[in-house]
Amino acid sequence: MKGPSTGGISVTITGFGFTGATLVRLGPNGTNFVIVTDTLITAKTPPGTGTVQVTVTAPTGTSTQTVLFTYTSLPTLSSLNPTSGPTSGGNTATLSGANLSGATSVRFGATPATILTNTANQITVTAPAGPPPSVNVTVTTPATPAIRCPTPTSRRPPSAICPRTPARQPAATPSPSSAAT
Repeated sequence: MKGPSTGGISVTITGFGFTGATLVRLGPNGTNFVIVTDTLITAKTPPGTGTVQVTVTAPTGTSTQTVLFTYTSLPTLSSLNPTSGPTSGGNTATLSGANLSGATSVRFGATPATILTNTANQITVTAPAGPPPSVNVTVTTPATPAIRCPTPTSRRPPSAICPRTPARQPAATPSPSSAAT
């Protein structure tokens, strides 16, 4: 299991003997949880760092199996250059930020771009064709399904000035599930 260091994602823990459980921990941090059945718990991850052990404390004791959760650094986007391009697409755009390694997709609105290069701090893409006005640009990485660029790109002639509108917020929240016993 893995998720962002900010916590807050749902995880599913399976096993047995969960009836009457009083505590679910990810590392040293307890978290909110719901006992669904004697063999199933859902929990929200607390904030944390690194790789930690997941444990459940029930009337019969605390689990001792090695079930791990890895906290990942969330990707962030700080800039998009250029901030405008032709409606026919085909231009190269560079997205800068942090924790961008392994990007699995970049979308201009709902349309995927072609990823040319990808490093921890920068992604270069070929922008897809699309209609005018501005569209949000989102990046999907293994750490989170989608993050939005703080500046939408606009489908205007390259000489046009694109308004800058800050909007740094996840477009989706991951919900991994894994088995713990």
